[in-house]
Amino acid sequence: MSGVVKGLGEGGDPEGFVLQKFSVPLPSGMSAILSAIKDALSLGRVQSLLLELGKPIVGTRYVPEAEAEEESRVESEGAMSLGEVARNVPMEEYNGSKAESSPEEILVDVMMGLSVRRLVVTHIGLGPETRFFQWIGVDPLVYGGIGRFMGADVGRDKSVPDDVLLLYAGQRVGGRLEDVSLILKCHMFSKEGMTDV
Repeated sequence: MSGVVKGLGEGGDPEGFVLQKFSVPLPSGMSAILSAIKDALSLGRVQSLLLELGKPIVGTRYVPEAEAEEESRVESEGAMSLGEVARNVPMEEYNGSKAESSPEEILVDVMMGLSVRRLVVTHIGLGPETRFFQWIGVDPLVYGGIGRFMGADVGRDKSVPDDVLLLYAGQRVGGRLEDVSLILKCHMFSKEGMTDV
């Protein structure tokens, strides 16, 4: 799989990626429209943008096959996406006891905290270009497409920042996304002084 996918005007035909449509509401006013175009281009790997008066800005961009398959599966099942669940379920931010904690210590701490509440992680939410695999010290090209991690379904959602890990918790192992009752938000920092990975 190619590690780099070009954006608008940069050429390239990547392996492991599929072309997907997206739309952004068209705001009113020149500066707001330019800002919306800039935001659309910042999604990355954008291949086209269409701007028509009175219609949303429509574009296409390359997304990893796994991300496109997940979005397609969610749409076909009519199930809620990770982002929709995150907007509708209570979310707590993980604040570890030690700033210098390793990813392993953070994950164990989170699991123990959930166990005390009689909850288990059923789903893990990651951003499209997540830093999770680098954070835990594994090769993202080898493991980046995994569907499960530590017994939980792994999904990607464009509403999840790439330096954030969302742990969706419910009362049953293997529970459905609709049964999630709490989400823990963890920021992924490098081991060297809490700077972004």
